[in-house]
Amino acid sequence: MEILESIVEVTAQRDRESLEASLVMALAELVEADSIRLFNVRQDATGITLVTSVDYQVATQKLRDEPKPEQPLADDPLLQQVYQDKASRFFAEQRRYVQPVVNELDQVIALLDLSGSKEIPPDARLDILLKIYLNYLRLIEESTRDTLTGLLNRKTFDTCLHQILQRQKQEALKQQQDNDRRHSAQQHGHWLAVADIDHFKHINDTFGHLFGDEVLVLITRIMCDTLRTTDKLFRFGGEEFIILLTADNARGAATAFERLRQKVADYPFPQLDRVTISLGFVRVGAQDVPATVVGHADQALYYAKEHGRNQVCSYDELVAAGKLTADKDTLDEADVELF
Repeated sequence: MEILESIVEVTAQRDRESLEASLVMALAELVEADSIRLFNVRQDATGITLVTSVDYQVATQKLRDEPKPEQPLADDPLLQQVYQDKASRFFAEQRRYVQPVVNELDQVIALLDLSGSKEIPPDARLDILLKIYLNYLRLIEESTRDTLTGLLNRKTFDTCLHQILQRQKQEALKQQQDNDRRHSAQQHGHWLAVADIDHFKHINDTFGHLFGDEVLVLITRIMCDTLRTTDKLFRFGGEEFIILLTADNARGAATAFERLRQKVADYPFPQLDRVTISLGFVRVGAQDVPATVVGHADQALYYAKEHGRNQVCSYDELVAAGKLTADKDTLDEADVELF
């Protein structure tokens, strides 16, 4: 009955983060451990990196959500050994049991690290749970990813932005109740940018759509290599992308977006002298609605494209400089004092 309840819980999830958390908590019911961590494996030109996806403290039933630290695989010889052998191991001296998660292509995509555990004998329940997890992970990835670039798709963006706005509203309400002005001032902010490939229609018309698709894939790779794993990148449609990231202030966000713009401009694209992108960005406020946030970033993007392209423009700075006019909704929101 216990395994059936775990299966029901795992299969009820509809996004990767919830699925991973559900898997770890289900494992906590099946095996003895003080803590369970799930590391996602990322491999790129710099090597193999482990990204802490879930960190669950069994005794307190507490999930550590943020931040999600990263570490080179080589920094932990025990995890590295399991990764290379593709087989679970119990390390008695450290009281750690490590289980690889291997997909249908025989690739290790994640590592489960159970600390304070005992050696786990072969258990059909554990194998069943991991197989179900992999099946549902594949279904989720197929439904949330763009088929060409592999980026998160527009539907996933809508859900993600809605979740961010809901969390910000909850945090704003809590801070208002606590009257904690200092804490609110120190919080990281969310920033949204809309990026567009300059003269992409000309690329398609000159070289054909297959070549245009190759450019999209290459730019996707540059963006993924430049952004942090905590940042989120979406293909919004055609040659348009959306980026969601956290930064301390507007300058930090602008620096991140400018670095991305420069990386694309410096890349030696085949058969092309140069490919550039333009970006418009805005801060995501607690009282914003999704259409307003995207609309403001889009206005900044169009300003960038109409004034030379290959640049990063901030909606708030453009409004402050009188180059864009804030709409009524923005003015109404600015008049609302939350704290």
